[in-house]
Amino acid sequence: MYLKDRRIKLNREIVRVLELDSGEGWSVSYKDWNDSGKVVQEVWDAVVVAVGFYDNPVWPDTVGLESLKKNGLAKHARWYKATREK
Repeated sequence: MYLKDRRIKLNREIVRVLELDSGEGWSVSYKDWNDSGKVVQEVWDAVVVAVGFYDNPVWPDTVGLESLKKNGLAKHARWYKATREK
């Protein structure tokens, strides 16, 4: 559902997040590794910064997350290994 609706985007590296002066959104710049690291800037309604203990994986209570985990599309930082060439 979230991938089909393009609500979740994969292979992006966030490089900058700024709250808009109007207070009505966020300017987000990211490298799109699906397009050779091209920097893209978009305006998003909201930004969530999720941090937790690396050694004690904690997942948010988000509808659909279990399905993403089961299909290997969501990984905790503890088990993430970068596969992109540098």
